[in-house]
Amino acid sequence: MGRVAVLKFGPTDHSLRRILSRSDGFPMVSAITTFETAERLAERLAAWCVVEADGQRFNFRFSDTRRLPDIFGVLTNQQRTEIAGNAIGRRYIGRNGKWSEIRYEPPAGEYPITAHAKLDQSQFNRLISDSEPDEIWARLEYRGETTHLPAPQRHALLSSALSLARERKIDGDDTILWCAACLSMNVTNDLAALRGKFATWITDNMRTNDDDSPVTA
Repeated sequence: MGRVAVLKFGPTDHSLRRILSRSDGFPMVSAITTFETAERLAERLAAWCVVEADGQRFNFRFSDTRRLPDIFGVLTNQQRTEIAGNAIGRRYIGRNGKWSEIRYEPPAGEYPITAHAKLDQSQFNRLISDSEPDEIWARLEYRGETTHLPAPQRHALLSSALSLARERKIDGDDTILWCAACLSMNVTNDLAALRGKFATWITDNMRTNDDDSPVTA
């Protein structure tokens, strides 16, 4: 079982305020409204810190508030009950820096804590695909790429760029180069506009690429 920190919120609790201030600017804090005790909620969430998928075990990053909508979007109703219990709402800071909410209506009955957190292959593949824009940006940052775009716009642009890359059947280093080009061209995340930019980019890229491997335009 994994580890998770659950703290009761008190607006006049200065110690809690100091703890929360350390996470300022990081996508790591959720506010959960629940009828369960803090201890019970911590036990429930800890059971989901590691999940099994395709015969392997993975860290399940539900504490990363950037991933929350995607995660709750792939879970079944039973899994949502197991991870949320009788919670009636979960607020978090979205990619746009504003409070967002995942609303949840707990069903009548029991709210078991899962003994075996597991995702099927379809769920796992969807989450891998949803995380790709963040992973691409991490690789671009490592390469020294920069952008003036705010994080929400950057994420939207990279999501569209990756969608077009899959549509045009490019992968590997070509995908990285295409995404870097999108950021440098300051284009919008509109797919129609990106298709026009892609036609020019792929022509220029093929002229300067000594690799004989084909790229589909």
